[in-house]
Amino acid sequence: MAGQSSRQIIKWGLLGFILALLAANLFVGAVDEEFEPLPVISTVQSFSLTNHHGAEITLADMEGQPWLANIIFTRCPTVCPHMTQSLGKLRNDLPVTLHYVSLTTDPTHDTPPVMSAFAQANGSIEDNWYFLTGSKADLMQLAIDDLKLISIPKEEPKRENPNDLFVHSSLYVLVDSQGRVRKSFEHNTPNLLLEIQAALGQLNAEKPVISMPAVNAMLNGLASVFLLLGFIFIKQGKRILHKRCMIAAFSTSAVFLACYLWYHYTSHAHTVLRHPTAWVNYLYYFILITHIILAVLIVPMVFITLNHALRERLDKHRRIARWTWPIWMYVSVTGVVVYLFLYVLFAEHTEKKLKIGGTQKPPTEETGKGQ
Repeated sequence: MAGQSSRQIIKWGLLGFILALLAANLFVGAVDEEFEPLPVISTVQSFSLTNHHGAEITLADMEGQPWLANIIFTRCPTVCPHMTQSLGKLRNDLPVTLHYVSLTTDPTHDTPPVMSAFAQANGSIEDNWYFLTGSKADLMQLAIDDLKLISIPKEEPKRENPNDLFVHSSLYVLVDSQGRVRKSFEHNTPNLLLEIQAALGQLNAEKPVISMPAVNAMLNGLASVFLLLGFIFIKQGKRILHKRCMIAAFSTSAVFLACYLWYHYTSHAHTVLRHPTAWVNYLYYFILITHIILAVLIVPMVFITLNHALRERLDKHRRIARWTWPIWMYVSVTGVVVYLFLYVLFAEHTEKKLKIGGTQKPPTEETGKGQ
């Protein structure tokens, strides 16, 4: 009896440890005491603009990652090309998770093709850098009201040349993953890279209270525990405990599936791992691809297996369960492994990319040419 009690304590202790570990990563929201939190200057409101590829970009597309924003116009003869080129060079030393937004203050001229040509001419062709145009009112709402930049048309007598059209901010503005403006940087600051890195460090210290990928990982981990306990109980001949654990595993997996589908339906971006070490990428994508394929396969297998069990067709249940259990366990465990790769072990090499499919659209008179 003592040995059996000890085994039960170990089993449930293991479950409690895993849950505590995942809950700690999920819910701890303390800010690292090494950093002072950045002030919240303003909050970016909803917007809908058009990028240099002709795709609609909204605030939802920026959700979940910090971004640097500035204001330019392509006919600018002085600071705009310099700001763009300088920021392009800084990107090599900044996290891949950081995104970039360049707003035009001259939408009548700066159509998507013009913005695209400007981006390529200044070495800024990465897919996480959005050169945005649209209506003048929408652009100024974002640039002036939300990002606290300035843009003033220059009176013709004061123009030094025909393209000297605007007086505008030469700042880079840092917006956090929740769409809040936190800090601005003058583009020609001598220690600009160090200042941006320090500010990003302060943002990273502000851990979110909840994260849907972490919730999904916790559910996968919990399903794995129930599956393991169910396996142990059936080997011990404890059919009632086995049944309860497998129903719990099914319920947990069902909740996970609902959360997973909701998150990916509402999210306008997907995460990718770009680790500089090849074998890390190969291992991650092997795990990810097999996880996805088997996750699709396991759904009907689980229903069939449980159906046989509930109808007391135990011979059929055992035959299919020999395949269902290891596949189900693999899918649940690798769900946690994928989360660890993206958000814990190699978080600095994880990038959140815009889902172009479904949002791509040709520029219209309003979104392309402005007002």
